[in-house]
Amino acid sequence: MSPFVLWLADGDAFFLGILTAIIGLIARWWLKNSLALALARIIEIIGVASVLASSTPFPVWAYCIWFALWITNFALPAPRTKRLAFSLFLMLSALLCLLEFPHHRCPVIPIGRDQHVYVLGDSISAGVGTSERNWPLVLGDISHLQVTNLAQAGATAATALSQEDGIIVPRSLVLIEIGGNDLLGTTSSDEFAVSLDTLLHKIPASSHCAMFELPLLPFHGGYGEVQRALAKKYNVILIPKKVLTEVIGGNGNTLDGLHLSQKGHDALARTVFRMLAITR
Repeated sequence: MSPFVLWLADGDAFFLGILTAIIGLIARWWLKNSLALALARIIEIIGVASVLASSTPFPVWAYCIWFALWITNFALPAPRTKRLAFSLFLMLSALLCLLEFPHHRCPVIPIGRDQHVYVLGDSISAGVGTSERNWPLVLGDISHLQVTNLAQAGATAATALSQEDGIIVPRSLVLIEIGGNDLLGTTSSDEFAVSLDTLLHKIPASSHCAMFELPLLPFHGGYGEVQRALAKKYNVILIPKKVLTEVIGGNGNTLDGLHLSQKGHDALARTVFRMLAITR
């Protein structure tokens, strides 16, 4: 997968884009040279485009207000009105960053030493070959926990419902890595919402869940909104999308730009292990 697409998908483009847009706006207040002003505007446009293409899961109306405030800094002639628009743009930008920042911090996932771990997922977790040890198996080795991998290559949120039948031990930790085939396929975000809601509802109440956020393609923020809304509804721990993008983007971590090599499976297992708070 393209490094540029991964950069957009991991969410860093959102923060850098907002910073770039603000710097460009501030520069235009002080610059007088026409060439420098044109450069500042180009910088602003790149920043705004990066924010929109990052697909950070905010409602469309929030993006519309943010974009409208940026446009007013071009359209309004009066300096006093422009200062007001810039102040509002700055405050909204800061608010959006504050709301998004917690979603980029790796969580602590509690689990008892005697608890079972189940993994629901697609080919990222199931693997695509017969020789590699997929990351759930490696996680079991390094954590000394009982890990059962129920993932199936090609699975979607809808077809993963059958994987839940394998959850037979109560009070388990369920790790969910699903949705990539929905995102890359023909499943709409609304259809994804229905399937993921059913999937999470079906998980035994005695178990607790952690779910990988999807690395989002440009202008596909609806899938991320679905994940965050349902995670809140079912008290599911969210694992930042940066986790998957950093592993996929690592040198030699994939076989084809997406599916994990053995090095990639090992890297993802170690990352998940660092998030586990294993208690006696």
